[in-house]
Amino acid sequence: MLLSSSLHICRHAKDGKYRSDCEAVVQKVDETQTDVQIHISSGALGQGSFGIVYPGTFKGRPVAVKVYRDTDKKGPTVVKEVCVLCRPLIRKHPNIVELLTVYEYTPRDKSCPTEFWLVLELCEGGTLRDLLRSGEEWSPLGAFHSDGIG
Repeated sequence: MLLSSSLHICRHAKDGKYRSDCEAVVQKVDETQTDVQIHISSGALGQGSFGIVYPGTFKGRPVAVKVYRDTDKKGPTVVKEVCVLCRPLIRKHPNIVELLTVYEYTPRDKSCPTEFWLVLELCEGGTLRDLLRSGEEWSPLGAFHSDGIG
């Protein structure tokens, strides 16, 4: 599969010093498995050009699940997003959504494409696009102050 075979690009930066645990993040799953720790609910939270985000639970925790379909065209985007979210400085940053795991889902019906499910921390308040279009006055510095950071 594209994602699991391409994650080696996350292991070393250009200087060769950066290492990531991205490969450990990817889990393969199919319709026959019963021990999967994720449940995806119906009713999308949002949709973009690359996928649909659904509410779900992972190990009993509320999450957002970004589902990428048609991965032949979008595979490089999925890999890039996973690699960025796996970087140690980003992975636990308080102001960046946390990537919990990635599932590579293969449907039993081989005519259906493989999907990649990015399991992300669920953030309240809608999408970033919603915030920016709301007309509400907002600034990054104000967000820092409201969080007691600045």
